[in-house]
Parts: sequence; structure tokens; C-alpha cells
Amino acid sequence: MKSLKKLNLTLGPVMAWPEILDIGAQDVPYFRNQMFSDIMLENESMIKRILRTPDNYRCVVLTGSGTHGMEASITNFAQKDDHLLIIVGGKFGGRFSEIADCFGIQHTEINVGFGKVVTKEMLDEYQAKIDSGTKFTHLYVNLDETSTGTLYDLKMLSEFAKKNNLLFVVDAISAFLADEIDLSKTPIDVLIISSQKALALPPGISMLVLSEKAINKKTDIPVYYASVKMALDNSWRGQTPFTPAVQIILQLNARLKECIKNDTVTQTKKISAIIRNRMKEKKSIRYLVPEKVSKYIYEELNYFDIKRIKKDLKEKLSKNRYEHSLRVANYCKRLAQIYKADENKAYLSGLVHDCAKNLEEYYMLNKKVNSDIILDIEEKNNPKIQHAPIGAAVCKNLYGISDNEIISAVRYHTTARENMSLIEKILFISDKIEPNREYDTVEELRKIADYDIDKSIIKFLNDSFEYLEKNSQKIHPLSVKARDYLVNTR
Repeated sequence: MKSLKKLNLTLGPVMAWPEILDIGAQDVPYFRNQMFSDIMLENESMIKRILRTPDNYRCVVLTGSGTHGMEASITNFAQKDDHLLIIVGGKFGGRFSEIADCFGIQHTEINVGFGKVVTKEMLDEYQAKIDSGTKFTHLYVNLDETSTGTLYDLKMLSEFAKKNNLLFVVDAISAFLADEIDLSKTPIDVLIISSQKALALPPGISMLVLSEKAINKKTDIPVYYASVKMALDNSWRGQTPFTPAVQIILQLNARLKECIKNDTVTQTKKISAIIRNRMKEKKSIRYLVPEKVSKYIYEELNYFDIKRIKKDLKEKLSKNRYEHSLRVANYCKRLAQIYKADENKAYLSGLVHDCAKNLEEYYMLNKKVNSDIILDIEEKNNPKIQHAPIGAAVCKNLYGISDNEIISAVRYHTTARENMSLIEKILFISDKIEPNREYDTVEELRKIADYDIDKSIIKFLNDSFEYLEKNSQKIHPLSVKARDYLVNTR
């Protein structure tokens, strides 16, 4: 019996055509010559043709994965005093925030929720902030959120960015060739492409398609290997400042020619429509994600393996701490029902919020966790609140929680922060008023939280500030900013 060839149906890297594989199997040619330069210039021309860019757009190649391109889109086009507006609806949208955090650049997240789309109403909220004086400089979005399969409205976002003079940066790593992108109709200042998705090439290069506005943008962030300026300086002659992934660039040339010849974007749209329609009609093909699996993932939240997490928490935490976590989780779920938030996300955030409590040193020595732990000055000097940032790293690296909203809720559940999402607010106040908490104002706070969660947080923070000042204890600046933000936006 003839063995069947295994098919790779992952989101990327994806399977490559035999012709592409043949190119990769050849010896790597010398690249500092006119022949390679011509190929580089031809690649740029073809990418611009597919995207229908205006003439003044440029395209540069960076050697590195898509994340390298994402980082370059921040380090090369933002300054330290800029304020980025980042749309987060999944793991990859949240990566922009992580990069901004790494370089200390101020940013505000539009948390649309896992698997949800950006709506006009969401943008209207931030339009009101801009109209009232809030200064944003950039808009970042992962156009096709791979972790959820959600595609955002590019036209709406482009218009919002243009109206408010924001540098519009789009991660199109999963969208390029899979979805139609016409830069002549929907201007984008920085468009990020990578080789391993719909291009069906090996991973290893990312490309930035740049408007004139982006090309002229200045930065005060130190950058070397990912310098777009150096890439642009060399791209005019079809070269790169450093040794590129030569074979992938040659494969890219062959693949782009094929895409233009066969009009890949149009063909993909047609095939996608046929598949969706037949799936809806339940004809000839099975659902790629059966209803039972979908329910398992999204409704019961077993995607996060709740049983495993509970077992781990019960083993590691003290009995009192574990029972506190369960009470907070249940209270989070209760408030989520009141405020029509995602009950499963709220419950999970409450369950894991203290996962690093009294285990700080243990997790600091864990290599999987340690690299993602970032402590601010106050946290470094106050061990009592270190469990929050450490816990966020544990959730991400050990529990497999990729939802940025949950991770952020855990990260700031001790201090709060300005512009918290609803899940963050729910966890913060639930931790303070769960049924076993006993202090003078707790019953009043519980009543307030049932009808005005912002008011309950403001009161709790004000009461806390008064207590800390009486006892000559330091107030965390994030808590002050959180209180002031809530007061000013009511």
C-alpha cells in the first residue's frame, strides 16, 4: 500500500511548492553583484504591484521573522515621547504592546476581546479622547489576528488613522496574499509582511512597505541590525546592509512571479468563499473545527486546561491562598455577568491572579518565566507586590494563556493602571471585596461594585491612599494614575 503524504495544515510555516523547495536546495550564490541586485529590485516592484502602492512607496527586506519586522516598525518609526494606540484582540496584536513595553514607549490598548472585531463604537470612544486633548501619534493593528482567525475592517481603521494624523502601522503577515490589500484606496504607512504564511516560503525574512510619511519619520530609539534607514540606503541599488537570507529572497522572486501570473489574491478569495459556503451548507466537506471542539475551546474554556491549572495551583499555593483564588474567580464571574463581560475570561483571571504568591523566588529561577519578568522600580523595592508581574509571566509561559487581557489583568491586579479593560477592572476589585475580605468599608464597596465598578475602584484607591499616608507608606504611581484616569473620564 502506498503511504500517504502528510499535509501541513498549520497557520505557518506552511508547505512550499516543489519548485520553491528546489531553489532552496541549491548552493547559496554570491549576492554582492548586479544579478542579485536586479532580483531584489524586481521583488520590490512585484510586492508594490500586488499591493497597488503609490509610486512614492518603498519596500525593504529585513532578515528575521515577522516579529523582527514588528519590532522594527516600532523602533524605526516611534520616538520615546510618542503615544501609541494599539488594537489588541489576540496574541499577535498584544505583541505590539510587549515590544512597546520593552522600549519604554507609552501606549494605550484598544482591547476588543478575544476573537472580537474592532467596531466603529470602539473607535468613537477613542475619537472622543482625541477630541478632548489626548495625544496619540500612531495606530498599530494586527490586521488578520492569527490566534483567533479574526479579520479587522482595514478601510475603517485607515480612515480613523488619516483623520487623526496617526502613523498607521499594519501587521499583514497573515493577510498578505490571503486578503485583498489595496494601498491606493486604503493608505497604510508601514505594512509588515513575512515569508512563511501565504507566501508559502521558509521563515527568515520580513518586509516593510513604507509610505513617504514613514520614510521621513524620525526616531530617537537606538537601533542597528533592524535599522530601516540603513536598509533604505542600500535598497536603492538592490542590496542590503548585512548578509540577507539569500535563498529565501530567490524563492520569493519565483513565488511572486507565480502569484502575479495566477492572480493568487483573486483565486484565494474565490476558493475561500466556496469553502465557507459549503461549510455553512454542510456539503461535501466537514467543518474544519467541529461544533463539539469549538464548544470545548471557546465555551468551556478547556482550551486553557482549567483542570490542570487548578491542580497546579492547589499543589503550589497554601490552602488559604488557593481558596482565596477560587473565591476571587467566582466573584469575577459574578461581576462579569452584571457587566456583560466574558465570564470565562473573568473567571480564569481570578483563578490565576495569585499564582506566584509566596513563590516569587521559585519562579525567578525558572528559565521559562524569568526572561518575561519585568519589575518597575517600586516593585523591585517592594516584594509584597512582585507576585503580580511574576504571575503574569507564569500565566503566559507555564499555563499557556495567550490572551493579553487576562495577562494584563494579572499583571496589574495589585496596583491597577490607567485605562484598564473591563476584565482588568473586574479582577482588581474582586480581589479586594471577595466574600472573606473583612475591613470597615468592604460591604459598601460590594454594593457599589454591583452597579458602578469605576466608582468602587475609585473609592477603594482613595481609602487605600489615606491608609498608606497615615502609616507613612509609599503609594504606587500606577495606582495614582489609575485613580486620576477613572475620575477624569467619568
